[in-house]
Amino acid sequence: MLTVSDGTACQLFQLQNGRWVRIWNKTKASDPDAMPPYFAWSPKGVLVCDGGDIGGLWQEDQTGTWTLIGGNASPFRGQRNVSFTWAPAGSAQNSTQRLQA
Repeated sequence: MLTVSDGTACQLFQLQNGRWVRIWNKTKASDPDAMPPYFAWSPKGVLVCDGGDIGGLWQEDQTGTWTLIGGNASPFRGQRNVSFTWAPAGSAQNSTQRLQA
């Protein structure tokens, strides 16, 4: 599935059945400090974004609902420009084995 962050509209879109569908609309380009959301797909297929100008780390569930990862207790709640990524499969196990060697 093709997912795009629109820097002008500060929203995320997906190409679904030949049509562009807005999937993230929590931020608005009319906000004076609007920032486009950064997103990535987890290895398990979960779509995660940094929330653009509202901050935090958010994940989309199978129903299309976005939730703040960690809720109100998240250390990233309200933080903008949160960078994130996933390690390649098995890399944590490999690094542990290297440390034990």
